[in-house]
Amino acid sequence: MARIDNYEEAYAEVIEVLNYIPMNEYKKIPKKYIVFMEENCSENSPFIYNIALPFDKQNISDTAKNILGMIFRLFIIGQSKKRELNNKEQDRKKQEELEKYIKYNPDNLFKNKKETTHVIEEKEKEEVALVEYKESIFKKILNKILSIFKR
Repeated sequence: MARIDNYEEAYAEVIEVLNYIPMNEYKKIPKKYIVFMEENCSENSPFIYNIALPFDKQNISDTAKNILGMIFRLFIIGQSKKRELNNKEQDRKKQEELEKYIKYNPDNLFKNKKETTHVIEEKEKEEVALVEYKESIFKKILNKILSIFKR
């Protein structure tokens, strides 16, 4: 995906895509909106719509996709489809809120912390053991030599 910092190239991509939609759907878009995009688009946009590829495989920027989605939602789809999309969006938001509530539930948040702390303490107790330190032969010889020189 190409990253676009300004809307000029995004408008050029949208205009290019709109050239390939059916004329009856194109006519649903207000002329003022199309003229606005044409006046504010980049003249040297490298984007070319490839009709052989499906829409999701096109190299369209996220900004252009958002503009196309808005155009589709505001002007092209019918009222029943709009209601259906709004209901799906509301259901998705409710599901996300429920998942967040379950994940960050204040009642369970501290309960889980106490349980995990207890488990960690038990593991630490199991892992602690005394290890007998044996001095290597070289270390013993070095210590003897050093003790002779200290006298």
